[in-house]
Amino acid sequence: MSKIRWQAAVITIALLILLVTGASAQNPQKHWMQYKTPGEAGFSSEKLLEAKKLYDTLDAAAFMVVYNGKVLISWGDVKRRYQCATR
Repeated sequence: MSKIRWQAAVITIALLILLVTGASAQNPQKHWMQYKTPGEAGFSSEKLLEAKKLYDTLDAAAFMVVYNGKVLISWGDVKRRYQCATR
């Protein structure tokens, strides 16, 4: 195997390992880590309260914001699986 092919193979394997381990870290199977307060993540509780009031006026089943791999906020039935699509 030529030196260039060997290097390409090593880089490809390294990238695949990073993709697989990164995806599992960002998408937990059962439990998501959560921020204790929005301020802990640098968000305004007052602004999120305004967003919650808007959410309450919508016909939405669930809403979740994940920031840096942790749940910032979640409203509605976020444990239920939904089939959804955009219009």
